[in-house]
Amino acid sequence: MPEPARVRIEKAVRQRLRDGTYAPGMRLPSEIAFAREFGVSAARIREALLPLKEDGTLYTLGSRGTYVADPGNPRPGEPGSRRNRLDQSLRQRLDDHTYRPLTWLPSLRALAEEFGTSRTTVHTACVALEGEKLLRIVNGVGTFVIHPQKPSARPRAELMPRRSVRGPQQTT
Repeated sequence: MPEPARVRIEKAVRQRLRDGTYAPGMRLPSEIAFAREFGVSAARIREALLPLKEDGTLYTLGSRGTYVADPGNPRPGEPGSRRNRLDQSLRQRLDDHTYRPLTWLPSLRALAEEFGTSRTTVHTACVALEGEKLLRIVNGVGTFVIHPQKPSARPRAELMPRRSVRGPQQTT
């Protein structure tokens, strides 16, 4: 009796991991590509890859794909990831008063460049700290540090970050 497709696919992927076809940190082919290769549905591929995800050999990043776990390079959200290093650095700067209460943080762009990550990742970290009542995000302006004894206070207007606003070009 032939073995089930999911077992056959799981064995094939494990063999490719052993022989280096799929290296740590590498993105695997899409479920659709696997489905075409093995002549099965994408649902069958998900079923076949599940044991590899459960044992930590593979992980999925939302809709960005399935990756081979790399013990030396943690995935997002794990200790050592860029997002966690960013969270730790921001917390440290709040704790040691590098970012003092009622002062504005550098722009998302500046923080993203400093930490080598995206503005979205920086914003997500700031939202988490806002949820802990450490920061306040003012849409279209910036993010400031909340004063622990005066949580409703805001920085003085003259300390607000200056944003360049591009209006229609004036011609004379």
